[in-house]
Amino acid sequence: SIFMAYIAEGPQLLALAGNIGERVPAHAAAGAKAIVAFSSPDMRRALLGPELERFTKNTITDPDAFGREVEKIKREGIAFDLEEVNEGTCAIGAPVFNHEVEPVGAVVVAAPCQRMARRSNSRMAKALKETARKISVCLYHPEPLQGIGD
Repeated sequence: SIFMAYIAEGPQLLALAGNIGERVPAHAAAGAKAIVAFSSPDMRRALLGPELERFTKNTITDPDAFGREVEKIKREGIAFDLEEVNEGTCAIGAPVFNHEVEPVGAVVVAAPCQRMARRSNSRMAKALKETARKISVCLYHPEPLQGIGD
């Protein structure tokens, strides 16, 4: 299972729902998708389960479409949730790796969609990837992260 381990709220008046320990859908939540994309095929199958449940009209439920999404995430080093879990909420996530180059977590920013840049080369995406890289280094990941969203 993939679940939220830490939440830090921003200064905006509008708060987004989410609780520590809450499970998130591996095929729809940005951080979970970042973890799934860089997981081994066996781990990916275990995390995803037999079918991809629909949460909104934007949720990817087709396995082939999700496979294309995984390839894009691996290429760019960043994952997006574009109203796939909750309507009106978008998120961006970058994977965190351990010393064996296994994804063990993700750094995620979630916001109302009108506040979220949806490009993998946005300032937010670059800062998120850098933060995830720094955390990975703290977990003794061998620098640099070769081929991950470079």
